[in-house]
Amino acid sequence: MVQSAALDELIRSLEALVAALRCDPETAWFEIFDARLAEARSLAGSAAPTIDVRQLARDVLDSFRGGMGSFNDYAPVRYEEASRAWQAIPGLEHERELADDVHDKAVTLLTSGSDASL
Repeated sequence: MVQSAALDELIRSLEALVAALRCDPETAWFEIFDARLAEARSLAGSAAPTIDVRQLARDVLDSFRGGMGSFNDYAPVRYEEASRAWQAIPGLEHERELADDVHDKAVTLLTSGSDASL
């Protein structure tokens, strides 16, 4: 069974990000990170090989990489016709900190010690 503290920390970070992304029903990122969370939970409760755990970390990190279309471009705002201005989406005020935490936890998981630790 995979009992990595690094995997558990990634799960907690993904849970927080997914909960926040629920506040934006128009973003596709909720489904993407929710799928990564489900995969992480599945790996945590299995005898998955280390390579699967590290692939999960790579998949999470891939969401942040690249130019246009990566999660780095996500802006938690909505245009309000009444005010004719972009407004922050309530519940996503700390999205950047949550996203940074997910990124950092994925890096930690990917680079964590020996295979025996996973």
